[in-house]
Amino acid sequence: RRSIALYYYTATWGPHKKKHTTLFKPRKGTEDEFDKKVFWQLFWADVLPPFLRRWYAKSRQYLRQKIKG
Repeated sequence: RRSIALYYYTATWGPHKKKHTTLFKPRKGTEDEFDKKVFWQLFWADVLPPFLRRWYAKSRQYLRQKIKG
């Protein structure tokens, strides 16, 4: 197995920059698969307005707390 890892850092990070996780690209001829979970997270982050994303995150957190205790 051979791999290469490249890391890029930036000294500036403003509000116009989008936060993201590591992005992997599937290789042809392998069993690597497209990460659907990350795709949908990034998709909804682009589509939904910020107030809806915050509401959704808070409601999920509230429901998790209700289920646990």
